[in-house]
Amino acid sequence: MFYLKARGHRTVLLTPAHSMSGPEGPNPMRHAPARSFRRAVHSLAVVCLLGAFSVPQGAAGQIGNVGKKARDAAGRAMGGQQQGEAVQFDNVTLELTPARLDQLIKGLRARRAALDGRGGEPSVSALRAQRDAASNAASELRSSNGRDIDTYRDRAYQVKYCRDEAFNEKRNAREEASRNRIMSDPVLLQKFMELSQRAAEAQQRSDTAELLRIQAEADNLYGKPTKADSADVDRKCGRSPTPPPALARLDSLQALEARFGERLRQREREADSLAVAGSGLTTEQMAMGEERAQMYLTQVETESAHIGFTKTEVAALDARREELEDLL
Repeated sequence: MFYLKARGHRTVLLTPAHSMSGPEGPNPMRHAPARSFRRAVHSLAVVCLLGAFSVPQGAAGQIGNVGKKARDAAGRAMGGQQQGEAVQFDNVTLELTPARLDQLIKGLRARRAALDGRGGEPSVSALRAQRDAASNAASELRSSNGRDIDTYRDRAYQVKYCRDEAFNEKRNAREEASRNRIMSDPVLLQKFMELSQRAAEAQQRSDTAELLRIQAEADNLYGKPTKADSADVDRKCGRSPTPPPALARLDSLQALEARFGERLRQREREADSLAVAGSGLTTEQMAMGEERAQMYLTQVETESAHIGFTKTEVAALDARREELEDLL
């Protein structure tokens, strides 16, 4: 039985006695970096060996191509671009040459300066701490007063729903009683038709404020609720409950959290804009360069091969590695 053994850039045939060890030590194929690599090389070696023994002896020199074919097949089996191979670049994915990497780092430094705060502005970390403090305080308040707040909100909703329904019934009754009066009065009828037209136009624009104004004018035509109406609704539904003291504090904390959150998002948007301006790249190029630099750092951290980078890029990234680790 014969075996293929890869030595550098050439492939030789070994006898069984040399298959596991030999003058050059253990078989390097046993230490291939991936199972897919071993499968690709093994399958290709078998096919080529069978072909070698089925052709005239003069064709035996073609066996020397097995090593290159095996490496190509292994590269395809590993499913990606290898370190030092050609990478597909375009208008968004730019090669990270030393000059291009310098642009990227300038952008990252501009972002860092904005995030750290300028002109006495608080840093992003300070804004984040203030937002989180408000959020934590709100959570603690909800935890200690949740039952009282929930009870109040449930009762307030029930009362509001009941009162809205009751007032709607009384409004409908007033409208019915006023309809004959409006139809017999040309001035009121014209006014009502104008309100209807305005309401249709406001509805098309989704203009809620205008619809509320029109409703108020219509109520004036039909007649506003009377004190007697309000008394009847109070007897039927009751008045809205008094909110617990903790609710006002909770609303204040939630508003504070939202305010700090919005300032934080605004500062991050400004920092991103300054990063793009400082780099001289487009927004898409900056984002892709940052993503690829982060991928390189991940490969370094996990001691993985630099897949998807050219040799030029790896050399440039290695030279600026400490700066990238600080900025990303």
